[in-house]
Amino acid sequence: EWVIAPEGYSTNFCAGACSSDSPMHSKMNATNHAIVQTLVHLVDPKRAEEAKCAPVQLSPTKILFIDNHGNVVMRRYQDMTVQECGCL
Repeated sequence: EWVIAPEGYSTNFCAGACSSDSPMHSKMNATNHAIVQTLVHLVDPKRAEEAKCAPVQLSPTKILFIDNHGNVVMRRYQDMTVQECGCL
């Protein structure tokens, strides 16, 4: 047991395809690529897959642990928790 704290944490996640109208919605944080991909998919589904829901904002997590030399270390790890999803 080398991790002291936190006891656990929620990574959160994004999943699934964006519906044909959702990338156009401002709350979905769609990239220009996702918007074009959605339009191509609507015209010809064989030419492009639907845009997918993916993380667009992540936050760091601090972890307190014991290193290989027995030292107690606190380290901040970037991009550990999904804060927001969007269409990519």
